[in-house]
Amino acid sequence: MPSTEKCKYRLTVASKILYSLTAICLICIINSKVAVAQFNKQPVLNYTADLEYKFINIVEEDGLCYKNVLDIIKDKYGYMWFATENGLSKFDGIHFFTYKNSEKETSSLSNNCVTALAEDKFGQLWIGTKNGLNKYDRKQNKFIRYSAKEIPGIKSGYIRALHADNKGFLWIDCSDATLVRYNIKSGKSVHEKHILSNIEGVYYYDHIFEDSKGTIWVGGRCIPAQKVTNYNPLKIKEVPNKTTIDYHAACYAELKDGTVLCFDGSGKCYKYHKSA
Repeated sequence: MPSTEKCKYRLTVASKILYSLTAICLICIINSKVAVAQFNKQPVLNYTADLEYKFINIVEEDGLCYKNVLDIIKDKYGYMWFATENGLSKFDGIHFFTYKNSEKETSSLSNNCVTALAEDKFGQLWIGTKNGLNKYDRKQNKFIRYSAKEIPGIKSGYIRALHADNKGFLWIDCSDATLVRYNIKSGKSVHEKHILSNIEGVYYYDHIFEDSKGTIWVGGRCIPAQKVTNYNPLKIKEVPNKTTIDYHAACYAELKDGTVLCFDGSGKCYKYHKSA
């Protein structure tokens, strides 16, 4: 092909490519304007509801110490902690680190069945197990065990739930239905019994919840909704449910207007009325 024809051919191809790109750009601009216009006409909730979220399953092959996870928290340093039926896992975003009980090491976890996690206002991590309470020593990378000698209310040893409030207290719920309010700084504590579950078997959903007003709520398997009405001495009151007598407070949540919701194991939701 002569050089003149080659130049004409190249110019023709270039023109077509430029034309095509221009057309594509115009279509994209028009579509984006239409999309923005349509989005502005719709509520934000309708838009976000259409977003797709992808989940990645993390299993033992990835480094998780056990498949049955009972509690998860993210601490102030960005680490993810997973309480499992067979150990405690720490995740730094890349690697997993496993902590388990060792009969020869008193600075190890007191038990491998880790039931609850909480981080207090001082950045300390507390770990509840089927046999004792532990505090993680970050500097030494070991655990400090707590028994009924340090905290009289936890004599059952089986910690069902933990909650650290913003006043410097650690709330501990035990399997014998003892609720403990532990002063982290002074080491002093008070405790009181609440309604005990009368069902047999092992169930791991127990909840200590603090609402926006600072009220502490307690719930769990076959345990009705209860709240703390006095702190020293500790007093706990059952919240009556007029709709049915066969319910339990599996977990709590709070709406923006301060309304406390209680969810039971069957999927029902109950709204708390202040007059109760």
